Amino acid sequence: MPTRKTKAMQIEEGRAALEMQFEGMGQREIAKVLGMDQATVSRRIQLALDSVIKPDVERMRRKELYRLEKYERDLAPLIADGGANAIKAVATALGVLDRKAKMLGLNAPVVTKVEKEESAPLPDAVAELIARAQASSGEALRLVRDTGTA
Repeated sequence: MPTRKTKAMQIEEGRAALEMQFEGMGQREIAKVLGMDQATVSRRIQLALDSVIKPDVERMRRKELYRLEKYERDLAPLIADGGANAIKAVATALGVLDRKAKMLGLNAPVVTKVEKEESAPLPDAVAELIARAQASSGEALRLVRDTGTA
């Protein structure tokens, strides 16, 4: 009867699988290399993410937030003083607050509206080529539409 791998061993396999995935390998290919099935590779990768990588990212996020909060505290007296550096301190504080809001996901999503620009008419030769291509592919397109296959 095979012995069960420890959680630490499973995490290490997951890290190795994750490295292979970062190098461009697919999970099936990784499974062959590691001698396990694809579902196990997927579970090991998720275990590595949950056990090692996510906590590291969260720890880094907490450190960065602490640092940003320190900057806020350091800038408050300069702003309250109203002296020559107050305007620069306000600008810096706004940058700190913006960074903090982004880290915490507090910013509203940015909506970008794309408008169609008017373009110059196509040269006759190009328009003729397009018309010929559409005509020759028209029958194939009708066949695809009628049969519902792609």
